Amino acid sequence: MPPRPRARLAAVATALAVALAGCGAVPEFPIVGPTAVLEYPRTLQAQRWIEVHVESEGGEDVMVTGGALFSPSFERLDAVEVGVRVYPGHDARVRLPLGDAVCPAGAGPSSAQLVIESDGAEVVQSVAVDDAVLAEINQNECLMQGVTDAAVPSLGLPGAIDDGALHTTITLTRAESSQSVVLTQAAGSVIFALEADAGELPAELVAGRLRLEVPVTIRVARCDPHAFAESKQTFLFKVWMSVGGGPETYVEMHAEGALMEVLQELFDACGEADRA
Repeated sequence: MPPRPRARLAAVATALAVALAGCGAVPEFPIVGPTAVLEYPRTLQAQRWIEVHVESEGGEDVMVTGGALFSPSFERLDAVEVGVRVYPGHDARVRLPLGDAVCPAGAGPSSAQLVIESDGAEVVQSVAVDDAVLAEINQNECLMQGVTDAAVPSLGLPGAIDDGALHTTITLTRAESSQSVVLTQAAGSVIFALEADAGELPAELVAGRLRLEVPVTIRVARCDPHAFAESKQTFLFKVWMSVGGGPETYVEMHAEGALMEVLQELFDACGEADRA
């Protein structure tokens, strides 16, 4: 009888930990290639998962049952269950989660540690992945972290709705750094357009000030159900900020709670009017 999912994940985590610590040798299992292309598609960025492309080098298909990413650029996460079959001559994509960015990044190569099942046996194989992709993700996230160390942007509570436009605010809340922070731009998502009120940007959170609120309006930009179903970042908004006179860096904000509920209602109302 095959092990239950939790038992399998526990075994995966133990095997990967042993392999990483060097307490045991990683078995040779050359069916899956030793190197792999890595991608970070937009559809996975909101959840922060990567795709590792693997290929079979043997004449039989194998099953990738679990895995984890090991990289000096990101915090290590526990192994996850996968369940991807790799057929000979065909490319397969294994999705693994990213941990929090390590700032600054450490040194050394990155790899995907995969648990592979074939002929009733499971072995752990280390597959080298593209460090350039991971380095770019790490650089962007560390830039965001540097900005949010000074001030954290967030969307406020929903206000009045005027002709389909929802009034709310972008709030900058002082964090660890005492430097001046300038909010230069703001943007919406595929579904929702966000604009600062006339004359409100750029706005500066001066040194010593703890909080800044900038009035903004949010409108439904697209109300067709197909666009909503395909969107993976519907409630994700962006701002561009500059700290201490440095370069502009974009930071992500998520609409949550009551604001997300009102935005959903606006989209539903727009869709009903469009169908009518």
